[in-house]
Amino acid sequence: MSLEKAREFLKDAEMLFNNGSYNSCANRCYYSIFRASIAILEHLGFRQSEWTHKAITSKFGAELVKRRKILPSHIVAYIHQSFDLRVIADYKDGSVSKSRSGRMLNNAKEFVNLIGGIISK
Repeated sequence: MSLEKAREFLKDAEMLFNNGSYNSCANRCYYSIFRASIAILEHLGFRQSEWTHKAITSKFGAELVKRRKILPSHIVAYIHQSFDLRVIADYKDGSVSKSRSGRMLNNAKEFVNLIGGIISK
């Protein structure tokens, strides 16, 4: 279920980017990565009643990158980068630029596709 939401949020992010809504694109990118992270962790048997950003980043890096070596280490940075960009988009006076939003969209696509490939095996 989480991966379906991740894909939906990613699709929304792409539409928002194409319409020039870079702050909203950043928000949806973060949540696509967040939901994909939950999907892979639950797929591997990890359960929590409520997933937080801190819990995901901790478990994700420790289990999928360091311990099991399922994903490349640079992918963990996407979780942090998307969170930081979402904070700017949602809570700061500044705005997310087109270039930063575009990079985050590409990162989110890579992230969701990598997770989807692992889950479908």
